Amino acid sequence: MNIYITRINGLSFSDPVQYKQCMVAEAAYQLGCREMGLYRYSWRDEPDVSLNSRMDGIIAGINAGDIVICQFPTGNGLRYEWSLINHLKMYRSRIAIFVQEENLSALKSAVELYNQAEVLIVPSPAMRRFLRENGIRENMKFIVQEMWDDTARMQFLHNTGRDREEASLLLKEKFGAVWYQDENERRSMEYNVSFSLARYLASGIPVVVPAGISNQALIENNHLGLVVNSLNEAEALIDAMGEAEYQEYVRCTEQFTPALREGFYTKKCLMEAMQAFYRKDAGRMLIPANEYTLPECKFDYVVLNISYGGKLALSWSYKGETDGFLIYDSLGNLKCRTKNVRQHYLLVENSPTEKEDRRGAIDSETEKGFVVKAYVETGRGRLIVAESEPACLRGNQYTEPKVSLIIPAYNAENFIARSMDSALAQSFPDLEIIAVNDGSLDRTSEILDWYGAQYSNVTVIHQENGYVSGARNTAIKHTHGEYICFLDSDDTVRPDMVTRLYDSIRKNNCDVAVGSAYQITDKGYEILLQYPMEEDIAVTTDEFFRDYYLKECGFGTVVFCKLYRASLVKAHLFPKLSYEDEAWTPVVLSYADKICYLNGLFYEYDRLIYDSSIVHKRKVKSKEELDRDACAANRHFLMNGNPKRLEWLKALAAKHGQDWKELMRESDLKEGTEG
Repeated sequence: MNIYITRINGLSFSDPVQYKQCMVAEAAYQLGCREMGLYRYSWRDEPDVSLNSRMDGIIAGINAGDIVICQFPTGNGLRYEWSLINHLKMYRSRIAIFVQEENLSALKSAVELYNQAEVLIVPSPAMRRFLRENGIRENMKFIVQEMWDDTARMQFLHNTGRDREEASLLLKEKFGAVWYQDENERRSMEYNVSFSLARYLASGIPVVVPAGISNQALIENNHLGLVVNSLNEAEALIDAMGEAEYQEYVRCTEQFTPALREGFYTKKCLMEAMQAFYRKDAGRMLIPANEYTLPECKFDYVVLNISYGGKLALSWSYKGETDGFLIYDSLGNLKCRTKNVRQHYLLVENSPTEKEDRRGAIDSETEKGFVVKAYVETGRGRLIVAESEPACLRGNQYTEPKVSLIIPAYNAENFIARSMDSALAQSFPDLEIIAVNDGSLDRTSEILDWYGAQYSNVTVIHQENGYVSGARNTAIKHTHGEYICFLDSDDTVRPDMVTRLYDSIRKNNCDVAVGSAYQITDKGYEILLQYPMEEDIAVTTDEFFRDYYLKECGFGTVVFCKLYRASLVKAHLFPKLSYEDEAWTPVVLSYADKICYLNGLFYEYDRLIYDSSIVHKRKVKSKEELDRDACAANRHFLMNGNPKRLEWLKALAAKHGQDWKELMRESDLKEGTEG
């Protein structure tokens, strides 16, 4: 059995991609691996016959059972990489992939390719979590790289500013700053490890890095530099720093340097990857220990409510790494287990107490309640990393409404209880819920009336069918809160959504607070809506339209996952159009003065339980009808939006039209392929 490692050739050795791959390959040689050379070329439309011939030559020496560690991406595109993997599998090779892709969108496109491997080497636990959320199979073995080495043994002081991998510079001639140029780069540093960081540390230079990057704990625990929120903060700390304190940073960095110069991090993850092929427990015990510390893993909130049908709705808000949750009753009996790391809501059976048996009602003082525990799988078994407070049935905390949550419902008997439960689980105490039964023909009316009778902060309104826009408008007229938000009857919200959006909108004196959202499909949780914005600060509406909204207008026009000032909503009711969200949301945003954003992924747009997507609607409407609907939405916000922002609205209409045509084109191609 032989072990091979790929490396890219054909680039300048100074190119960061080729340098990294050559450095990894050099460390692999010292462990007894053989090289599988790949050449970078630009013939993306290479015929299949030629590409297959090329692959046959590359893997000519491979035998069945040989291990191949592929350094991806190759730069030759996914088609090339798929061809390589398929050829390796044809020869019954065992495959590990060393993931070196930094673009998160590109990573999503490569998930199915990565699923062909037995082992993935990833830069950080955050990347491991990202891949699991975006479709990596459940039994994948992960090895965490944690840090780039730099074995060139070259000093690179003042010229590091030319390294464009991150914006790098030397602060005060003392600390190397590995920083970001925009919000996308900052977010990437949360998942990836910086090669510029390794270069500084391998040269004996302590560093300045932004808080939240994947290496933060390693830098802090080894006293390798400053972790700050801004470069101005770093400069102030350096100015106030005495020489003895600075020399201590230098001493600790110089102690750390040999590990990077000798390639120990690379060798460590390669050796662990090799072991993972033969050990069932490998790949699960290799997450850095700091991921298990309780301060980083905690339950912020847990609540238990009565749900329709006699069950209990258990909801929780959790922060930190986990492989799943365990639900225990107060006697310590395990009631259930979920491996859905994004789960925050669960229906559990109600176990009556003695007092409840006599009275036929649940007493919150005698209800034994439940405890939620977060766990990770390790080589030594399951490790509990956080435990919630006991969740017992609580008394109603509702006093006076500050926020109104609107839920329109039509023929929603199969899912409305779940949406109501997630609304009632909100940690915000002064929330009124207004549910409108829009002429349903099923049991929706009965279910909503039960919630209205059970909970004093729930108001139920029944009306003849007026479609979703009419139902929302009816609810708006009955709101009492200073702010309004919306929830569709087939979706759910995380327990901290209202609290966090309310705190941000009040703190920043904004008219609208925007959150991010997931879409749930048969592939799992996918990010539906996310802006590369700095969190929890106010921006002008013009800035929001120019820098963010126009780039995300496809799903940015949804009404949900936002908190609006009520006066703004009441001044601009929903039009009776097929795509009322696309017509209404730009109008309201255009009249706002300031907007803030939180990247909380609060809202879960569920396409598993009920598919009401644009593509689904297309099946019952002609293309001409859909075009008319899209144009009507554009006309509405152009005619009713803020005249002061007409140019932005025109740009939005143009972008919306382009996105719509592209969506229809992709749908036509998909239907043609399926046909």
